[in-house]
Amino acid sequence: MKKIEYRAVIKFLTRQGKSVVTIMNEMSLVYGDSCPGKTMVYKWHSLFKQRRESLEDDPRPGRSIESCEVRSQIALIVLIRNMFWQLFWFTVEYGLCREHNELRAYGAGLLSSYGELQYCLEGKAEVRPFEPSKTCEQKYPITEYQPVYFEAESFDDAKEKMIKFAETIPRSFSVRYNPYTQSIEVLDSKLQVETLIRNLNQETQKLLNVFKKL
Repeated sequence: MKKIEYRAVIKFLTRQGKSVVTIMNEMSLVYGDSCPGKTMVYKWHSLFKQRRESLEDDPRPGRSIESCEVRSQIALIVLIRNMFWQLFWFTVEYGLCREHNELRAYGAGLLSSYGELQYCLEGKAEVRPFEPSKTCEQKYPITEYQPVYFEAESFDDAKEKMIKFAETIPRSFSVRYNPYTQSIEVLDSKLQVETLIRNLNQETQKLLNVFKKL
């Protein structure tokens, strides 16, 4: 079956140490439109990282199947959480970027440590280009200077790459920033989306009316 073939490929690439994003990209090149979805790739990548051997679904009736699915979802959540925690570490805490062709630090951990700031900016540590799909796999020490730092082309470049990377994560909802309440809203129902569309239409109509009067 096709799904067994997909899982075999995911298992092989996972055991080679490939990231989930790299696996998705490589499978997309091979399978094209018939490439498996993001949710499947993330799920089986997570299971194979836990040294799972079987390519088959767990043949358990009733609640056992449900329990297996819950465990898979939990494993997926933990994987994604760890990926973003490592990205947080190498950006918000220890991020570097270029400004006026000079290497600058913007991470709070760096800015609060003169010794490490000097260490990383004077070429004593390895500095790699910031690519979220690779950065999220980099391990880090918490009791000593970082052996590796990641440099973005600019602060805006780092934000843009993070946004694009986040879009590759499978999820059953979307989010939006509400400028009126200055908060993040989760959009996970048709009613919310319909309300948002109505509000946008009203705002658009107001702007058109103002424009006509100019």
